[in-house]
Amino acid sequence: MTAPIEGSIGFGGEFNAYTQDDESGSTTTDMTQASSIQSIDENTAVIATSGDFTGIPDFTVVDSWADFDIPADSSEIPFQAFWSVSSGGTTFTMNIESFDVSNLETDSFDFEAVGQLTSTDPSLDTTPGIIDATFNTTGVEATFSATSTSIPSPSTLALLGIGLIGLGAAARVRA
Repeated sequence: MTAPIEGSIGFGGEFNAYTQDDESGSTTTDMTQASSIQSIDENTAVIATSGDFTGIPDFTVVDSWADFDIPADSSEIPFQAFWSVSSGGTTFTMNIESFDVSNLETDSFDFEAVGQLTSTDPSLDTTPGIIDATFNTTGVEATFSATSTSIPSPSTLALLGIGLIGLGAAARVRA
């Protein structure tokens, strides 16, 4: 039998923000002017884990972290695998289906995405997941923190609901 992936994994890292009209590839520090975000992969690492992600040690460098455009255009997502991390022979990946950039300020913005968490562990099923991230810049440093979390599938919620109805009915019969 297999089980859904449970738990959360947190990341911390650095990024560069680029402007659309800048062909030289230089970065910008004004997030309201940024047109794309590129992580600095070797400076992006796991900083916290829970549940099925617990076997991944803190400070494990991510295998890959996808770049994305601002403003977000979820109708044409340029990538599927948003992040991938390997540890102890197991690889976890988050494939996103849609994302949103919000609270765009001069020195920060929020990123949210929904998708599927996968694992090479044969005992774990593909599971719906979300990722929340905050990107900040001080004009010198550009850092982000992100957390991916598994969310219960509708069938799990349905079973929970049926169980609660059954408990309510049993309590009613006793009364």
